[in-house]
Amino acid sequence: MNYPSHTKADNIYGLIIPVFNSVQYLPQLLQEIAEVRKKNSAWQLEVLIVDDGSTPPVETSPMPSLKVSLLRHPENKGKGAALRSGFTRFLANPAIRGVITMDADMQHPPEYLPDFLAAFEMQQGDLIIGRRERNPRIMPLHRILSNYLTSRIISLLIRQSVPDSQCGYRLYSRN
Repeated sequence: MNYPSHTKADNIYGLIIPVFNSVQYLPQLLQEIAEVRKKNSAWQLEVLIVDDGSTPPVETSPMPSLKVSLLRHPENKGKGAALRSGFTRFLANPAIRGVITMDADMQHPPEYLPDFLAAFEMQQGDLIIGRRERNPRIMPLHRILSNYLTSRIISLLIRQSVPDSQCGYRLYSRN
């Protein structure tokens, strides 16, 4: 994919990673994000981990190649509340052009971050939704069916294909 050239100052994005008791993958996820970030210097990426009441609380180590912040909910409020807290934090910064959401359990490969950003930069939408592989070895059959039906209904309603309406790997424009 050809990525548009912009200055770093024009391309500041937030990345929200909600976490609840799934910290085992977090170090690997952050390392992979840092590696992708190093290879794609056209974008600034600020990572916000929202610890939604994990026991024990999430800990992070400083990463020189990645700006990572941690926000804690003292008790579990749910993924929606964690995302809301992250959006509130990022949208308070007028320099943030868009916000990406990603799950902490490694089901959303960080290597696709540049594709989200490039699609956004090429004005392909104010909401860009990832797409997971519907693999019965990874996703339970009932989830595959409900995801297929929900995605089909939404696609029909908005007259645009939405292959995975339930995917949490998304980019939202500031708008």
